Amino acid sequence: MFDSVRVTAFRLGGVVVCLTSCSCASAATIALPGATQDPARIPAGTYQLDPHHGRITWSINHMGFSTYVGQVPELKATLVLNPKNMAATTLRVTVDMSSIGTLYPPMDKNLKGPLYFDVARYPTAVFVSTHVVRTGKRTADVDGMLTMHGATHPVVLHVVFNQGAPNPKKHSYDIGFQGKALVERTDFDLDTGLDLVGNEISLDLEGEFLLEK
Repeated sequence: MFDSVRVTAFRLGGVVVCLTSCSCASAATIALPGATQDPARIPAGTYQLDPHHGRITWSINHMGFSTYVGQVPELKATLVLNPKNMAATTLRVTVDMSSIGTLYPPMDKNLKGPLYFDVARYPTAVFVSTHVVRTGKRTADVDGMLTMHGATHPVVLHVVFNQGAPNPKKHSYDIGFQGKALVERTDFDLDTGLDLVGNEISLDLEGEFLLEK
């Protein structure tokens, strides 16, 4: 079920592009055999992010006219999960900043260059959790430190557990999450164009993790 739907339109090379986005209460559930939405029923252990099913979608205010949207699809993550002892749960995410993109090559070049993320000098961003606390039956806050563009600051990931189930295609046990976070780019010395582009970056997170055998 969707809480809200937003439509954003902008022009690229004479073509009007419409983007729709939504804030979701939870992901739609597909009834796989053995699936559960109860975090207490999933196996404890070390999980690795499925590289084909993990990405960060970011959005930022553009001059008050629209919300500019892009993605960072290349990331690695290790989750050490103990559903019965959340204090023992840890998460480490490494983001390949050279994969940042907007489907508009001139903007991608700017974002990767020295005016913004300077990926030649800072090729990765790393998030390391410091504390995980359950906030609801299927929700948790993951406090951690984000190192990006040569600076380190605290960031909180607000996550929702979607489900866990045996994956019939991969013959693995998979769990899925979605989440949100906010980052202020001035915390990371990303202050170019503040008179035109907002300081607050919204992050929408999606990830499927596979239990190590």
